[in-house]
Amino acid sequence: MKLQQLTKKYMRRQFTILLILTFVLGLVPTNFSEAAGLATRLKGKILLQVESKGEAWYINPVNEKRYYLGRPADAFQVMRELGLGISNKDFDSFRGYAPSRLSGKILLKVEDSGKAYYVNPIDLKMHYLGKPADAFQIMRELGLGITNNDLGTILENGQIDTSNLKVLTNAEIIDQLKDSVVYVETSDGAGSGFVLESTGYILTNAHVVQGISTASVILSDNSTFNASVVGRDENIDLALLKINKSGIKKVVLGDSSGTKQGDEIFTLGYPFGIKGEVSFKEGTVSRTIKDSNKEYIETSADIHPGNSGGPLINRYGQVVGINTAVFGENVQGVSVGETIKLAIPINVAKNILDDLKNGRNIVNKVPIIDKKIEKPEPITCNGNISELAFVESGTYHLYDLYNLTQLDIFPGSNEMKIVGVVKNNNPTCRAYNIKAKVTVQGGTSTTQEETVILNKNSSALTNTKLILNPGNSGEYKLKINVFEMFIDNVYGLGSVIKKNLKTGVTANTQIVGADWLPVQ
Repeated sequence: MKLQQLTKKYMRRQFTILLILTFVLGLVPTNFSEAAGLATRLKGKILLQVESKGEAWYINPVNEKRYYLGRPADAFQVMRELGLGISNKDFDSFRGYAPSRLSGKILLKVEDSGKAYYVNPIDLKMHYLGKPADAFQIMRELGLGITNNDLGTILENGQIDTSNLKVLTNAEIIDQLKDSVVYVETSDGAGSGFVLESTGYILTNAHVVQGISTASVILSDNSTFNASVVGRDENIDLALLKINKSGIKKVVLGDSSGTKQGDEIFTLGYPFGIKGEVSFKEGTVSRTIKDSNKEYIETSADIHPGNSGGPLINRYGQVVGINTAVFGENVQGVSVGETIKLAIPINVAKNILDDLKNGRNIVNKVPIIDKKIEKPEPITCNGNISELAFVESGTYHLYDLYNLTQLDIFPGSNEMKIVGVVKNNNPTCRAYNIKAKVTVQGGTSTTQEETVILNKNSSALTNTKLILNPGNSGEYKLKINVFEMFIDNVYGLGSVIKKNLKTGVTANTQIVGADWLPVQ
């Protein structure tokens, strides 16, 4: 009897769920003739897969992609990633109903333990999402039914629709972007920016315009306009400028959530405040960095002072980030040695663009750049490679090509490490990017030549470029892979234990180039 009662109760519950889903399903047409506009029509809404046990999804109104809400952990992750901070004062002023610019978004009360609210795009009413029970109640009440087929036409977070995108050549990317990248100049600094809207809105870094309300913007045709700072957020390091000019060529914004490690990317901007043609550099995505407060794209493409605020571009000519910072050793603003280059993902900017347009002004915290990038003085210093001399008349030491005690030598390879000491005899200039040509010769006609940059000699597995101040000496190391014809195998106990250069083979090192900078 008890089993029959439980069975009837279960059947009633399933029938009730079916009725609810049938009702909400009627709110969403499932036979769309054009799938392309489906995400746009459903942005900001909660969807329930009627053919998959009511699995819940949220359509982000910013990038129109779907985010899974199935488990409490998934739902809270979406809140953390996509939630917009709001003060108690602004929240209370809404009186339960948010303005249309916040339609479909998730709000977090930053002064009230981050309590979360969902803005229903139908009537703009704000619904509390604090407890799992509250969140699932909202899903049941406001969720719209959708078939698996229709849901599949909406890109999931992290996916990129490349079906209609063309992979561009470097020349095509430059041609598409060069008229949209601008030079931003202030009384004590310079940076880059890009045209966000053809009506004159320009996005840049907050540190480029820190402490000022106006700047000068120079377009690609060298025309100059006064720009007002419409909004800024120094915590995120973004600022929105406005010039009185319409019809400017704007950029195409991409989706940074689909940017993956190893993707080709490109930077455009005006390094070192040098005007003229926009500078173009290429590289790859090294990784993405996320913590509780910040998110960045690390790239191998060059970023220097003056590049700040310029666009990070993908292979399709879309902006996926805003170049913002470089960490590492620098000389007169020039990055030398190993550096980390960071860009703000464009999706972070998308989330606050409306607020920036409406005067968002957060200046109470230090941005990622701890000082404003100042316009660099012209960097000139005359040096000559004849002023770089090998100590001890150019002698050097050859390490065994097979030596297990040297961690930067690959056992069993033909890789040779050469170390020595070089001195900078220039009285005023600092030398870096010192290039040396190694010539390995055996006999009169067989020669191998390779040009490499000198690194500091250390036991570290990573290489750091050798930098020499005026009058200083430094121990260097370099590695080359020697041709097999120059190698003798040395045997011990029946096996190869190391390799040496053959008798009569010589290896000579000659300095052939260097870059020079004045000492700070």
